[in-house]
Amino acid sequence: MRLFRGVFSAVAVMATLTAMPAFAQEGGKGLPQFDTSLFPEQIFWLIVTFAFLYIMMAFVALPGVTKTQDRRAQTIAEEMNAARVANDAAQKAAADMEKTLADARSRASHHVNDMLASLADETLEEKTAKDHQLKNHLNAAESNIALARETALRKLHGEIAPLADAIVSAVCCKGERT
Repeated sequence: MRLFRGVFSAVAVMATLTAMPAFAQEGGKGLPQFDTSLFPEQIFWLIVTFAFLYIMMAFVALPGVTKTQDRRAQTIAEEMNAARVANDAAQKAAADMEKTLADARSRASHHVNDMLASLADETLEEKTAKDHQLKNHLNAAESNIALARETALRKLHGEIAPLADAIVSAVCCKGERT
C-alpha cells in the first residue's frame, strides 16, 4: 500500500511537470523546473531522492518506531501480568484473612459459649447452695415457730387450767347461790 502511494505520487508529479511546458515557454526564460529540456535530469533526481527517502524510512525510521511499539507492548504485557499476579495475591490474602477472621469468630464464639456455660454452672451451683441454705433457715425457723407455739400452748394450758378452774368454780358457785 505504501509503495503504491509513493508510485502514485511520483506519477502525479510527473504528469504535472509534463503539463507545465506551456507555462515555461510563454514567459520567456521562466522557472527552470518548468523547462522541458531539464525534465529528464529532474526526474532522475526525483527518483533518486524518493528512493533514498523511501529506503531511509523503510530501514531506519520505521524499524525504530516498530521497536518502540514492540517495547511498549511488551512493557504493557509485563505490567498486566504483574498486575494479575498482584491481584491474585491480593485476592488470596483477602480470602486467607476472611478465613482467619471466620476461624477467630468461631473460636471466640466457642469460648464465649464455654464461659457462659461455666457461668451458668457456677450460678446453678450457687443457687443450689443458696436454696439449700434457705431451706435450712426455713426449716430452722419453722422448728423455732413450732417450738414457740408448743411452748406458748403449754404455757397457755398451764395458765388456762387455773383460769378454767376459777371460771368453773365461779360459774358453779354462782349457780349454787341463786
